[in-house]
Amino acid sequence: MSFTLRFSYKKFPLKKKYSYSKYRSVLELLLYEISKAIIYDKYSLKLPHGGGIIKIIKVTVNNNNKKIDYKYYNDTGKVRYLLNRHSNGYYFMWHWDTKRCIYKNCKLYKMIPNRGNDKVIGTRGLAKHIIDCSKDPYKKDYDVLTLR
Repeated sequence: MSFTLRFSYKKFPLKKKYSYSKYRSVLELLLYEISKAIIYDKYSLKLPHGGGIIKIIKVTVNNNNKKIDYKYYNDTGKVRYLLNRHSNGYYFMWHWDTKRCIYKNCKLYKMIPNRGNDKVIGTRGLAKHIIDCSKDPYKKDYDVLTLR
């Protein structure tokens, strides 16, 4: 089950005053700015009423979760793993921390961020920002290192 803007609009108490298009445009702008703040300013979003925390985490690479370089595999037919040299071998990912979540069965839910095709927000925006931080010596967010 997924919760969408249309589902939340059905429970919105001011439906008669605001149309769905206005409601959607306001929420999309708000969520866009929150995503930018989480990626670029390293904020963490604490959800109200004990909903947990959404943030970016740094994950180490071990042998169980290595990612295959599919471009190289499609060209040559040989398996090669991505090394993430731009981030010193670490992955950075969106994480919803539910350790202090007060909802029942919150472990059954998970947050899947959108791809962010504009490369500003979402998973593609995070990947672009990490690569930009590894290239620019003055932007050292997310603890990335460059190889010289």
